[in-house]
Amino acid sequence: VVFALPPLCLGRLAALDGSFSLAHGLSVFIDRAPEGFFSFTAGKYTWVYMLVFFCCVGSTLSTNWSLVQRYYSTRSDRDAKKMAYLVAALLFLGPPLFFFPAMAARIFLPDLPESEMNGVYAILCREVLPAGMMGLVVAAMFSATMSSLAGNFNAAAAVAVNELYIRFAKSPSPRAKMVAARTATVLVGGLVVALTFVMQYAQGADDLFNLSNKVFGVLLPPIALPMLGGLLVRRLSRRAGMSGLLGGAAFGLVLFAAGARWPFLREMTWSFPLTAAATVVFLALGTLAFRDGPDERAAVEAFFSRLEKENDKT
Repeated sequence: VVFALPPLCLGRLAALDGSFSLAHGLSVFIDRAPEGFFSFTAGKYTWVYMLVFFCCVGSTLSTNWSLVQRYYSTRSDRDAKKMAYLVAALLFLGPPLFFFPAMAARIFLPDLPESEMNGVYAILCREVLPAGMMGLVVAAMFSATMSSLAGNFNAAAAVAVNELYIRFAKSPSPRAKMVAARTATVLVGGLVVALTFVMQYAQGADDLFNLSNKVFGVLLPPIALPMLGGLLVRRLSRRAGMSGLLGGAAFGLVLFAAGARWPFLREMTWSFPLTAAATVVFLALGTLAFRDGPDERAAVEAFFSRLEKENDKT
C-alpha cells in the first residue's frame, strides 16, 4: 500500500489536467502547490525546532528498548554497525513515500477541513485505493500497532522483572518470574491505555504530534541520557543513572507544571534542552555523591574493556 499510494496520487494529479501521465502529475503537483509549500520552515517549525526534534528522534532510536531488542541484538559490533546504517538508509528513504501522498492531497483534495488534517492519510486511502484495499490498510495498521506495542510492553516488563523484581526478591522460582513478567506486562499495558485517554483529554485544540513532542520533551531526556551516559562515559558511577532518571524526571515535571503560567516552557524547543541539561547535572551530582565501590568499578572497567576489544576487531 505504501508503494502504491504515490503513483495513484500522481495519477489523480494528472487527471486534474485530463492527462494520464505520472510525469505530468508531478508537474501539476509542483505548479499548483501553494506559495511557501516547499519551504523547510513555517510558523513555529523553525530550524531550532527541527534541531531539537532531531535530537529527540536520535535519542529515541538510540535507547528505545524495543528497537534495541529488534535491531541491535546482533552477533558483533560489525553487524550492529551494518544494522545502524541500514536503519538510517530506510529512515532516509521512508519519509518521501509516506509524506508525498499527504502533500499531494493538498492539491486534489483542497476542500478538506483543517479539523480532519490529522486523518488525511486515512482519507487519502479511501479516495484513491481500489475497492477492498481499505480492509488491507486497516489490517496492516492494526498489525503494525500491535507489533510495536508488544515489543514495548515486553521490553518494559523485562526491565521491571530483571532489574526490580529479581534483584529484590529472594531467589524467585521460574514460575514466580513468569507470573511477575505477565503481571508487569498487564500493568504496563494498562498504564499506556490510561495515558492514551489522558492525552486525548488534554489534547484540546492542539494536534497529537505537538502533544507527543511536549511529552517527549519532558520525559525522554531523563530516560535516554542516563542510558547513553552509561554506554559512553566511563567515569559515571552506577548509581548516577538513577540520580539522572529521578532528578531529570522531577525537573521535567516541575517545568511542565510551570508551563501553566508560562506556556512556552511546555514547548519542546524549551523543555527538551532544559530537561536534558538538568539530567546531565543530576548525573554529575550522582557520580560525585555515590561513588562506586571496588567491585562495581571493576565491573564498569571490564564492560568498557570488552567494548574496546570489539571496536578493535571492527
